[in-house]
Amino acid sequence: MPWWRITLALNRNDRGFTLLEVTVVAVVLGILAAMVVPRYLDAPERAREKALLVDYRTFQEALSLYYQDYGDYPHDSNGLEELVPDYLKKVPSYPWGGEYSYYYDSRGKDGKTPGYKIEAEGSGKEPLQVNYDG
Repeated sequence: MPWWRITLALNRNDRGFTLLEVTVVAVVLGILAAMVVPRYLDAPERAREKALLVDYRTFQEALSLYYQDYGDYPHDSNGLEELVPDYLKKVPSYPWGGEYSYYYDSRGKDGKTPGYKIEAEGSGKEPLQVNYDG
């Protein structure tokens, strides 16, 4: 049998996928997408939350070093700016937009030890409040 007749015979018997096969593949792909897509949509929010924790630790360490050097925390509302460049390279921005606000508390919670409070408000996120008393 010549080769062109073999290809013609194969083409006549090749009928494609059935509707059931196509439906099963579509359902399986839909299930996989439903499992994977939410993880990728949450990724930016999780990254912001981790950045917030890093900022918190960075402020805590920098203010602790400042306290060791000067025996007190920065007194004015520019307290975080006073940490640059000796304790911080720059003051980080709040991950949801906006800036951090620093407040000095000369008496702290116990009425004796100085402390501070850091707050920030961003779009659609509860304000961060960090309190620390010596």
